[in-house]
Amino acid sequence: MPGRTIAALLVAVPFAVQAQSHPLVGAWDIEYAAGMRVDNDGPVPIMAKARMTVVAQGDSLIATVKTVPPDGMAQRPDMRLATKATPGQVTFVYRSQVRMNMNGEESVRESVSTWLLDVNGDSLTGTMARQVGGGEMPGGGPQPVKGTRAKS
Repeated sequence: MPGRTIAALLVAVPFAVQAQSHPLVGAWDIEYAAGMRVDNDGPVPIMAKARMTVVAQGDSLIATVKTVPPDGMAQRPDMRLATKATPGQVTFVYRSQVRMNMNGEESVRESVSTWLLDVNGDSLTGTMARQVGGGEMPGGGPQPVKGTRAKS
């Protein structure tokens, strides 16, 4: 029986090492579309800056996103994202409740944000697509995410 325990541990170790050494691990200063405003000119992304901190836990990557609220907007709760560590592009999915105001009518709906992120050295690029209430946001489609590795 002891031989089986050792074999199981040897199989699990490469996955933990892979997550620990993943290029996304660390702190990032990012910019992303935190929302969408629709006016007479059509949809306009509301860009926000944030600090994304990514840590490895076992074979997973856990990210915390602390957004600096855009002018005139309230502080948002931190986002916590998690995914399996894989080589190449990383996909995080985040679910939350959002308050919408359409023509003076407010409603609360479920939002699903899908983050696709790539790292090249100290640069981060990708997209974030948001669906609200099962449909794509006005102005639809993925919005750009960009960032650099934080210096401090």
